[in-house]
Amino acid sequence: MTVVCTPVAELDVVARSPCVVVEVTSPSTARIDRGEKLDAYRSITALQTYLIVDHRRRRVERHSRDVDSGAWRREEIVGEGRVGVPCLDVELTLEEIYERVELPSVGEPEPIGYEVHEYDVDADE
Repeated sequence: MTVVCTPVAELDVVARSPCVVVEVTSPSTARIDRGEKLDAYRSITALQTYLIVDHRRRRVERHSRDVDSGAWRREEIVGEGRVGVPCLDVELTLEEIYERVELPSVGEPEPIGYEVHEYDVDADE
């Protein structure tokens, strides 16, 4: 899902200035969503938030750009947390995100809380 806050022409097939992109992982795309796509999305100047919604458990990885410094932050929200999307001025609970979704049983424990990581948008790793 992509949220674009600027006008889009009727025949446009590519969103050029999204402020939010949401990916739902699958077994075949989880690595790409956290790797190549993350790198590509970080290069979009208008993008403020990239959410990666886990398909196996109630977990959202939130990558957001700091408005002042341009640095990207990574947060992992699990269990009963809340996911803020500042450019839309909304906050979603994991309950709302996973409403009516049946998750498979997984044999790994769910971590409590979230981790915050900051990284520079210009870092080439």
